[in-house]
Amino acid sequence: MFKSTKLFTQLNNAFVSRIALEFHSSSVRFAGHSKWANIKHIKALKDGQRAVLFQRMARNIRLAIQEGGSVNPEFNPTLKIAIQEAAKRDMPNSSIQTVLKKYAGQSEKLQRYFVELKHGQKVFIVLVLYTDNFTHFKTLLGTVNRKMGCTYTDTRHMFCEKGIVEVVGNETLNSKTPEELEEIATEHAIECEAEEFEIIDANAKHLTFICEPAELQRVKQKISALGYNIESAEHVFIPNNEITLTSDEQAWYEKTKEKFMAVDGVDTIYDNVAE
Repeated sequence: MFKSTKLFTQLNNAFVSRIALEFHSSSVRFAGHSKWANIKHIKALKDGQRAVLFQRMARNIRLAIQEGGSVNPEFNPTLKIAIQEAAKRDMPNSSIQTVLKKYAGQSEKLQRYFVELKHGQKVFIVLVLYTDNFTHFKTLLGTVNRKMGCTYTDTRHMFCEKGIVEVVGNETLNSKTPEELEEIATEHAIECEAEEFEIIDANAKHLTFICEPAELQRVKQKISALGYNIESAEHVFIPNNEITLTSDEQAWYEKTKEKFMAVDGVDTIYDNVAE
């Protein structure tokens, strides 16, 4: 899945709310720009490249088992969502069941790592990966780096890091007007100690709650307890400044991203490249 890097992408007819908790107040903007709705994070290659896509789906299922502590989706909501997502991506049920059996009771846990890289002279990258063998992963990544001209360097200071919880409201919100939804979301953001929120689509009751990365899981749990359906909860990296590549540079970088995503364990690529 490819998303835009632009922090201020126009959302037609979007109803956007923000909350500043230190003042316990909110401001409302109509037909505004959402800085969170289209954060670029490269999650997978084209759906046709099934091997890489299914590899990622299997990893998500494994992480859900690890997080929820159960291979039964009825007792593990995170796993239920992961299985539904895999099915939507046409992952065969037999493959899903194989993954469930493989990781039931497994003691080795996936760990999350951030790898900071520079591609050429202008592109700064943060790779988010999950692996239970980081030494082996670095060997695989090193091969890509040598071929594609990437080097290890400090890049995280060039990004703003936030926790983003994307949700859809339950049926109790269906009858609410945009103004009522904004009021309810304000109360819920305060209750969950989120820094701010945005209503991306008032009709669909589609919102995002924003927090510090360290608070992501706690905020996610509180939001879920309020009855929202969690679509995603991610630690994201938003570039402080973006750069534009030439057509040749862009083509080379696209090849590099494909090489990265083909490495088992790479989950997300954040960079400072403007669309």
